[in-house]
Amino acid sequence: AKVAERRRTELHEAIEAAKRLDWKIHFVTLTIPHGLGDDLSEMKKLQQKALYKLSSGRNSVKSALLESDVEQHGYIRAYEVTHGRKNGFHPHFHILLFTSKNTTHKTVEGLYKSAWQKACVSVGLPKPSDQHGCTVQDGSKAAKYASKWGIEDEMTKANTKVAKKKGTTPWGLLKAALDGDNPDYPPEYAEGLFRVYSKCMTGARQLYWSNGLRTKLALAPELTDEQLAEKIT
Repeated sequence: AKVAERRRTELHEAIEAAKRLDWKIHFVTLTIPHGLGDDLSEMKKLQQKALYKLSSGRNSVKSALLESDVEQHGYIRAYEVTHGRKNGFHPHFHILLFTSKNTTHKTVEGLYKSAWQKACVSVGLPKPSDQHGCTVQDGSKAAKYASKWGIEDEMTKANTKVAKKKGTTPWGLLKAALDGDNPDYPPEYAEGLFRVYSKCMTGARQLYWSNGLRTKLALAPELTDEQLAEKIT
């Protein structure tokens, strides 16, 4: 909780610094079609491959940006997993993208949507839908997306969020296993799902900052979770 709080503060500082620099802030969410019984580890592995293709190669967003008048200053990326009774594990990326002021959210969505669809198909994932595969919202007004939480909470506090449409977060699964009071997630079922999530995500990085972004925003160098925990204690 202490580490997540510090990460949240860093994101808040990044957003405020970007505003002072008059940058445009976009909140990009990338998802894939998924269903009950899909293997979380396999989805994560293929999503990482798709993400690599998204950032390099002929069909990448980077190539598309070079051909447009969009100047990308950097990004912060998070990987989040929720679970729904109807469609199973829902792994997805959140990207806080910083661009030149004249860039519209519609422009960013157009660049990312097509590139993400091509990247997913090329690695063997189902083609993301036009409606849900890529969404772009105003990153400077994130409260509209994340209810009372700001965007920094959407990015760093996935473990405590309440999932939508009768789904749950990993920590919601753990609570269901311990308390036994969730009819949609009986203790044994919830425990099994939490073990799957834990095995898949152990050691995974919560946030990734693009190279040079902290310097551009005049923020302190990034500390490891261990360093943060020691500093905060």
